[in-house]
Amino acid sequence: MNNRLQVFRDEPGFRKLFGLFRDKFRSLGRVGGFVSLKGFKEAEVESIAGFLGLSAVELIDKGRVGLGQFERELAKTGFSDLTLVEILEEILEEPILSKKQENGE
Repeated sequence: MNNRLQVFRDEPGFRKLFGLFRDKFRSLGRVGGFVSLKGFKEAEVESIAGFLGLSAVELIDKGRVGLGQFERELAKTGFSDLTLVEILEEILEEPILSKKQENGE
């Protein structure tokens, strides 16, 4: 799986985006919600927008990315056999657990 995911390691912005996705997943306990793109550089937004099938201007106007939206786009790619959480774990090199899971709830 490592080589397949290299695109997410090489393209600007994805590691930062995935860190925000991890935090959102941990707080909600599911793939859902949105993360802000505030603080992302233009090249990072362009890279993420390209994956989502949007122009950078459209994504900047939205100002955020939905975890569900991202996972739906994954299903249209060569990563359709992976969940967003599996990709986060591989890229961030850590298990991704919700706060409830960590607390044994």
